[in-house]
Amino acid sequence: MRIVIIGAGEVGYFLAKGLSSEAKDVIVIDRDEARLAAIQEHLDVQTVLGDGSSLHTLQRAGADRADILIAVTDSDEGNMMACVVSRVYFQIDQVIARIRNTDFTAEPILQKLSIDLAISPEKEAAETILKLLRIPNATEVIDFEDGKVWLVGYQIDQSSPLLNQPLKDLSALREASVLIAAIVRNERLQIPKGDDMVQPGDAVYAVAPQHSLDNLKQFFACNIPDTQRVMIIGGSMIGEYLARHLESQQVDVKLIEPSLSRCHHLSEVLHYTVVLNGDPTQIDLLLEENMDDMDVCIAVSDDEQTNILVSLLARRLGVRRTICSVSKSEFIPIANSIGIDAVISPRLSAASAMLSCVRQGGVLSVGTLRDNEAEAMEIIAQATSKIVNRPIYQLHFPKGALIAAIIRGRQIIIPQGQDMIVPGDRVIIFALSKAIRQVEKALQVEARRVGRRGTGQINKT
Repeated sequence: MRIVIIGAGEVGYFLAKGLSSEAKDVIVIDRDEARLAAIQEHLDVQTVLGDGSSLHTLQRAGADRADILIAVTDSDEGNMMACVVSRVYFQIDQVIARIRNTDFTAEPILQKLSIDLAISPEKEAAETILKLLRIPNATEVIDFEDGKVWLVGYQIDQSSPLLNQPLKDLSALREASVLIAAIVRNERLQIPKGDDMVQPGDAVYAVAPQHSLDNLKQFFACNIPDTQRVMIIGGSMIGEYLARHLESQQVDVKLIEPSLSRCHHLSEVLHYTVVLNGDPTQIDLLLEENMDDMDVCIAVSDDEQTNILVSLLARRLGVRRTICSVSKSEFIPIANSIGIDAVISPRLSAASAMLSCVRQGGVLSVGTLRDNEAEAMEIIAQATSKIVNRPIYQLHFPKGALIAAIIRGRQIIIPQGQDMIVPGDRVIIFALSKAIRQVEKALQVEARRVGRRGTGQINKT
């Protein structure tokens, strides 16, 4: 498989990092030589210096032999043009564009331009936030098969009913169809065994089918009411998208935006949201607008420093939950470490959505956790695989991995030792990064690393 990525920014880097260990050839195009040099220093990919929408540049990148092209520069128009040129001149099978302006993502436009998929970072980030709001106390969420199965991250405190009991003795978890897939303790992520116990300060990842999401409350969100009052900081595209959806859910929403012209626009398109013009970093304004009475503060302005500061102020004022948007991925662990409950990156949300689309097939990785320490993947069980038609306890699955869920038609199974996987099942596997190769071997599928990495070199000009 040959994949051309146009744009070596954060989204392009994330994509190249994720695909370089899986695809036969990954080629990254960018106008910025310094960005390409940074990618070459850290990743085993080929690079081309130039305009990704240029026919000449695409020819030098070998687009005529590409299976997929992904355009993720900061220019919507440039990404769209790159996709059009690639489809017209090179008949590339699949073209994907990062497009922020939702006016360009209407289905008739995409069909006319022959663009297979358009991903908006802002929309993906907003959708992630809405999922977080759906599950009280969650710090991270990944859903599979259009929400049939959920992987949810939680921080454990002294009030948890799970404390100091071996997991094998927690029959309430099994009865509620909830599986503890991983425990993070002292910054170390591990797949737990039956004798392991949850302790205060741990972070845990729980797997549950959609119909059991409410069961999570009894273990991880005891006595926490549903979200009724939300303060949104920033009238950005994300803020507007969130306000629209929360209004439809009859949630009381206030939104603070420093730009007066943007406030006028928001007042016209939002029907029930209270739109306020002002500086969200001013404590007097936050107190005047009853920040201390809010269930959740969502900071999604275009300034990540403002988002972090306001999130900390909101926490200090007594807001129960804070969600913060940052543009630089390196800020995520910092924001988490200083007490912000959930941190999302629009760019990485978009990149993850693109990876999921690229990986349709026998095995597809749906999401990574904790800076690639672990991976949640969904596989289609093949008839020739060693994992089918045998009780799970007999599989000798690799250390550092576990089978978290089985999707069989409309049936969702949180498996126990006697359960079996049958051909055609969709199987959710949670694995530490170091165990992924062993998992692939157990599956007998060449899925993630489809072949040898390309050995040809493309000289930069």
